[in-house]
Amino acid sequence: MKTTIEIADDLFERTQRLAREQKTSFRVLTEAVLRLVLAGKQRNQPGALPPLVTFGGGGPTDEFKDRNWDQVRDGIYRSRRRITPGAAAPKPSRLKALYPPTCSRR
Repeated sequence: MKTTIEIADDLFERTQRLAREQKTSFRVLTEAVLRLVLAGKQRNQPGALPPLVTFGGGGPTDEFKDRNWDQVRDGIYRSRRRITPGAAAPKPSRLKALYPPTCSRR
């Protein structure tokens, strides 16, 4: 089927360049990209969420079950962060004490 489409000049030029590099035509490359996009849309239909990935259990612990993302993230990094939110930033020498390097320099 023959049709006409309008696309941005830079997109056309980039597609032409890629088609030349791959020794194919603009048409073949455009069809391949459209097929990829449409196949991806069919796999990711609205409401079709990927399965929840859990490690060694059945999801979040009771501590985090009813928390929002900010609370979960704060809980995850609680042991690493010893700085009170809203407090003045520590001096660089204090940062070294709070966050020792993970490897030694020689």
